[in-house]
Amino acid sequence: MVNTFTLVQHNGILSTPTGSTYTYTPSQSIGTGNLGVLIVNNANVTTDFISSVANGGTWIVPAGCQLGQGSWGAVSCAYNLSTTSTSTLALTFAASSNYSICLFEYSFSPGPASLDTIPAPVNNGSSSTTQPGVAVTVNGASDVIVQSSIGATTANGPSSVSTYGNLLTPTNSNTGCADLENTTSGAAPTWTWPVAQRSGSNGISFK
Repeated sequence: MVNTFTLVQHNGILSTPTGSTYTYTPSQSIGTGNLGVLIVNNANVTTDFISSVANGGTWIVPAGCQLGQGSWGAVSCAYNLSTTSTSTLALTFAASSNYSICLFEYSFSPGPASLDTIPAPVNNGSSSTTQPGVAVTVNGASDVIVQSSIGATTANGPSSVSTYGNLLTPTNSNTGCADLENTTSGAAPTWTWPVAQRSGSNGISFK
């Protein structure tokens, strides 16, 4: 079985803290039977990850997507292999804070979709205007990969990313998210930042 993935929507926001929960309203309602991917990053605390997602079906929060580092904060993710229709997602976080949220939703055929790889997130310890993303071991014949990068300078997201498309930089956040659709290449992209800084990156792929 080889799936063809088609982007339905991608949008993002910097959350306003309301305790450790946040109601996220995407730009359009999430559909039924799709793949949903959430990237949730935090610029403040190294353990501020997403904890759970309610509405829209069963969301999984993998520990393998999580990494924290003192200079740039924390990266994490969640995914849903078969969404149900919803106009809002109820997110729970490790603590009250501002979180950068990126949502990617895909239809696919013939189905079902399955998780392929969660590569280890990376900490780019040297300050630079160009930083590598995550290299992914692609086991499928037509994967979709979603990656993010978070920089040490708040409100200063990446200006571009090589190879990948659909770049999202939620307003007033230091996060960029992008995807690569229907691919067999897991080569790491290069993120370009307006100013030199350290960064962290995570990613996840599906087949």
